[in-house]
Order: sequence, then structure tokens, then C-alpha cells
Amino acid sequence: MQYQEDIYSVLNEIIMSDSRELDADCFSEKDCERLSEGEQKIFKLLKKFASLGVKYTDGEAAFSPAIEIYGKGRSFGLQDMTEDDYMILEKTEVSRMPVLLQARVADILWTERKDYKIVPVAIKAYHELYNITFDTENWSTCLRYIKRSITLAAKTGAKKFYDKYRKELFDKVIEVNGGDKYFFSISAIKFLILQKWKDCDPLFIVLDNIIEKSEDNVHKVELAYELKSTLFSKKQDNDAMMKNNLQLALFYERSADKVRDNDVQGIFNAERYLQKAILLYRNNGSAEKGEIAHRKLLDLQKKIPKFMIPITAKRDSTKDYEKIAQLFENLSFKEHIVRIVQCVPFYSKDSLKKKVLEDAVNPIACLFGSGIKNGKGQTLIDIPPLDINNPESDINVLEMHMHQNALIMEEIKGGFLLKTAIGLLNERFEYTKNDLRFIVEGNPIIPEGRENIFLSALYYGLKSDIYVALHILAPQTEKLFRYIAENTGGIMYTLENNGSSQEKLLTSIFDTPELVECYDNDILFLFKGLMNEKAGANIRNEIAHGIMSENKGNSGVARYFLCAVLKLLSFTSKECYKILQESDALKCIVD
Repeated sequence: MQYQEDIYSVLNEIIMSDSRELDADCFSEKDCERLSEGEQKIFKLLKKFASLGVKYTDGEAAFSPAIEIYGKGRSFGLQDMTEDDYMILEKTEVSRMPVLLQARVADILWTERKDYKIVPVAIKAYHELYNITFDTENWSTCLRYIKRSITLAAKTGAKKFYDKYRKELFDKVIEVNGGDKYFFSISAIKFLILQKWKDCDPLFIVLDNIIEKSEDNVHKVELAYELKSTLFSKKQDNDAMMKNNLQLALFYERSADKVRDNDVQGIFNAERYLQKAILLYRNNGSAEKGEIAHRKLLDLQKKIPKFMIPITAKRDSTKDYEKIAQLFENLSFKEHIVRIVQCVPFYSKDSLKKKVLEDAVNPIACLFGSGIKNGKGQTLIDIPPLDINNPESDINVLEMHMHQNALIMEEIKGGFLLKTAIGLLNERFEYTKNDLRFIVEGNPIIPEGRENIFLSALYYGLKSDIYVALHILAPQTEKLFRYIAENTGGIMYTLENNGSSQEKLLTSIFDTPELVECYDNDILFLFKGLMNEKAGANIRNEIAHGIMSENKGNSGVARYFLCAVLKLLSFTSKECYKILQESDALKCIVD
């Protein structure tokens, strides 16, 4: 068969000159068959290149598989390239390809092979793509191309291109003069600053025009103010920068006043604006205005709890109740206590991690973080979203999600199962504090002299006065872990510069190397979340600061904490062990 066409004519036919993005679907098998065997290899390789995903960040380009499902596989990536593949590409005439392919192939040959000869092709191709795709409304495509062109020129010492293309972008920003509907000017100015552009004064005029024309676009206006502050900082004009920051604070405050009465979303937006205003006032010498804005914020946050009504659903729990009741039938008082212990699940780190990672496969779930508010509507913690491509990349964020996951399950267990179990205990038995002494008596993990304190806390809690019980139990449980840590060889005191000693904070106790090495890490993680993590129940901290509401103090998670401590103590109670060994009724498995 005689082949009449070469690969370059075919490529320029299938990829339109005004295309904005590469599309692997353009590379059809029919077109491939028009080529010689050798050129078919090039064609198939270029199709793989076209399938790559690329992320542009401030002029840098990162090529990766377009499809990557965590733990389940991916599409083609540069890691699949062989030496032979690169040798094939290096022999092609890249400048004869469509401009989209010129940019892609030349860029990869530079980033992966450090081929300096090919860099001018990439620089000019990206610049051409900028001109082809220029649009101040659909601005992101054209801007990422010119950014990549300028960044490549900067990194490879191509000063002629670097100066020319920076000036071209600057002139375009001045020409548009803040009249663009979206973020072309904002993003271009930010990039010019990053690229050390020196002629800043005309940019102030553009930014002022953006602020004036975009009053209802809070995000756009705040970015314009922030860029002005950056420019003032470059000029080392601290007075002007402070004045600009106070103008931004006033803008936030006015924006909050506009939206606070609109709807639910308006209230949350107003909260966010006022928080930003307060910090700007405080950090720029206007503490009094900051205090006024803070009072506005506190007044606004009082409205938030009424919008935090949980979604409820009716469910017939009769069968669940009967199933639980059967577990406690014909038990003695002590057996009933041990059965409650059996009903308390201790969630392992691995199981929590597995659950979070399974949820992370859902791309929507990974787009958003979450937050926890208190009863006054004030934000306690914002939990960032996980990286969908690598949810384990930030262990701190992953553990926040694990603690929150545990909190949900703890609330569920405490809200029905343990509530029912404790209710049955009080229906069937008349008991005193001394009847619970078998749990604490001679228990080696209870610090000396603390048995009666633990006994009182457990008694109040099982008698359904959980809020009172927690105020005793939380600090005593901290002391218990401090005691265990000391007995594993951990040092529980810090030496201050003045020679005084201070007890370590609770966070430090759970992270004590000797304790971590000798004690069950799942239990440590569980109680760390229950007692000390804002993403978890945070019971000890709320008790210590006197901010725990009575509502939370009698909640499912509070009941779970009470029973978790009971279970912890049962592990080292001789009497509990004896009951478990001798009781046939307790042999059945609790699910």
C-alpha cells in the first residue's frame, strides 16, 4: 500500500488551529491507518500525550494521568514512558505539529529530559496559544498559556522572550483597565507581581477600578485589596498598606451588613466577613473598631443555632429495643454492668482510617471540608477536605476526619444502645455507689487515692446524671492516662527556664513515646479524640474551660465516654474478669 500523507499533515488536519485544549478523541484509529508503520507508533504515542491531565499553577505545569482512582488504577502517565518512547519523540519535528501538540511535546521533553534546544518551541507555542484563546470572560485558558510561556522563559534564561511577553501581558492589563467581568485582570496582576514586574503605579489604578466596579463581588474586591497591599509592601510603604487593610476591613463590615438578613447563607457569609474584618482591624492599629465588629459578630452568631436543627426521620425502634433487652435478661447486677462494657465498641485506628478512605473515593465528598460549631453558633474548628488523589498525603487532616468519623459513631452508640442499656439497669436494680466498687477496688490503672472519685463519677453517670459525672470523670481520666504514662517511664513534667516545673498538657500525654510504645495505640487514639480533639468530642477541654453545654453533657457521645471509661477500667478489674469467665449468660456475642 502506498502512503500519500505524512504524520504532520494528518495531525494538522485532525487538530483544529483554533482548538483551546488537546483531546485524545481526535486521534482515531482510521486516521492512524493512513500512516506508515513507523509513524503509527508516533501517532499512538501522541494520542497518549493528548490524554494526559495537566495542572497549571502560577506558570508551572504538572502532567499526570487524567483518570486516577485512589487504590484502583489510573490511565496513561509519564511514568509509563520508556527510553525508546522518548527517543521516538526526540526525532520528530515538533515545530511542524499543531500548536497544541508543540506546546505539550516540547514542554514534556524539557521537563522530563531537560532538552534546552526544544524550549524555544514550547515558549513560542504557549504564547501563540495565548493569542488564539484570549478571552477576558473565559480567561483561565489563555492566562495559563501565557503564564507557562513566561515561566519557561524565566527558568531557561530566555530574556528576550521573558521581557517581551511580560510587557505584552502588562499592556493588556492596562488596556482592559479592570473592565473584565471575572478574574482576568486580578490573576494577571498577581502573576506579574510574582514575576517581579517593577512598573506598579499603573496597576494601582486598575485595582481601584476593579474595587469600584465590583462592589457586589466580595471575593473579587478582597483579592484586589490584597494585591494593593502586596504592591504597597513591595514599595515598602507601610502606612499606605495599613490604610488599605483598614479600607478592606470596612468593606467586609459593610458587606456583612448587606447580607446578614438575606437568608441562611447570608448569615454565614456575614459571619465570615466580620471575622475577617475583626482580624484586619486588630492587626492594623484599630482595636476599637475591631471590638465593635466583634460585638456585631457575637450578636449575629446568636442567630445561627436556630438554623442548626438536625434532620430527623421517624423509625420504629421497638425491635431494636427488644433485641437489646434480650441481651440483659436474667443477669445479675454485676453481670449487667459487664454486659454494658461488652456493648461499648472501641474503634481501631485502622477501621476509622479505612472508613474515611472509602468515603474519599467519592470525588464530591473530597471537594468540601466541614466545620464544627458550638451552641452559640461560633466555629470551633474547620476541617479541610482530603486530597482526592492522595488522601493520606496530610496525616493531620486525615486524623481530623478519623476523629470526626469516630464522633459520629460514638454519638449513635451512646444515643440508643447505651442509653437503653443504662435505662434497663435502673429499671431492674436498686443499687448504691458501693455496689459499683468491684470495678475500682484494687484497679492498678487508677492512681492511688482516686478510687472513690472514680466510683462517684461512675455512679452519677449510671444514674443518668451524666453532665455532673463528666465534670468529675474527664479530669480524673486525664490523671489516669498521666499515671499510666509515668509508669511506662514517661516524664510528665517540663522544666521551665526559671527552674519551675509544669505538668505536660493532655495532648503531650497521649503522644508520650514511652506510652505509645507500651500501651494500646487504638485506645490512645480513641480517648485522644474523646477528650482532647476539636474534631472529636473534645470533652476534657470543654470541661476544663467551663464551656460544655448541658445538652452536650447529656448527649450520646457523653454517655459513650462514660461507658468507654467503664470499659477501660474493666480491663484491669479482677472482679470484672472473674465475672466474665464464670458467667454463661455473658458468653453470647454482642453485635
